[in-house]
Amino acid sequence: MDLKSMAVGELKKLKAKIEKEIGNRENQHKNKAMGEIKAVVAKYGLKLDDIVGKAPAAKKPAAKKVPGKKAAAKSSKKILYRHPENSQLTWGGGRGRRPQWIKDWEAAGKTLDEVRVSQ
Repeated sequence: MDLKSMAVGELKKLKAKIEKEIGNRENQHKNKAMGEIKAVVAKYGLKLDDIVGKAPAAKKPAAKKVPGKKAAAKSSKKILYRHPENSQLTWGGGRGRRPQWIKDWEAAGKTLDEVRVSQ
């Protein structure tokens, strides 16, 4: 088979046939191997889980974000600071970055004690 004399269209058709044949042969090899493995497992009265171990428990899928919908506030953290003009702006004072409203508050020369929630 002289590939140099073939047109591009003919080469693409040949490539598709080759890829299809490779896929078929890979499936045949996998199926043959699985048949042999199942036969050995059955011969000794084992389960496939005994050989490969149990699959880890599936993780709970993360909640999908819906545009325009706010996430529910976590109630487990205490609120230590609340913006005096917008009560929805809160901060627990924990780890991580400070919220922008806290940065703005301090940049204006005000102290955190002014927005601390009384307990």
